[in-house]
Amino acid sequence: PFKTKDGRIGIQFEVNKHYFETEYWVHNSCAVYSSDGGYTWGDEVIITNNPDIYYWDQRLDVLADGTIADIFWTFDRTKGDYINIHYCESKDGRRTCGKLHDTGLVGQPGNVISGKDGSLVTVYINRDSAPIIKLAKSLDGGKTWADTITVYDFGQNTKGKQNAGMNDVWAEMGKF
Repeated sequence: PFKTKDGRIGIQFEVNKHYFETEYWVHNSCAVYSSDGGYTWGDEVIITNNPDIYYWDQRLDVLADGTIADIFWTFDRTKGDYINIHYCESKDGRRTCGKLHDTGLVGQPGNVISGKDGSLVTVYINRDSAPIIKLAKSLDGGKTWADTITVYDFGQNTKGKQNAGMNDVWAEMGKF
């Protein structure tokens, strides 16, 4: 959970389909809010809804200025592989969603925090070949990002090939 600038509590989650559902799975990243300390919930917001892209493992954070930052580990189901991390933000307490930006970073992001210099900072794991944990920084409100340091380099390729499906994705994550 996180607390918005106006005092609401928010929780992010992902909506998928029932296990035995035969319809095409459309992944949605969502959030709900409570104005009474968590006793009741509402103000549902669908943040992403794309039949071919999973914007999953979202990290919602409230920045120093009250902006709600959201960053996503992104998977293209038509390619069967990860694509660049995407980022969006809301200036109105997540009542509306901002435009998704391709960060240029490949991998699974951590939370976004406000830097002392007005920048945004995130830690992420690039699993493109040998997993590497890096710190990246944005100086333009999340539109573009650049690596600043390597925190950890696994040094061994865990992927080996392009993912053919979700079972390959889970197996590759398990190796790391």
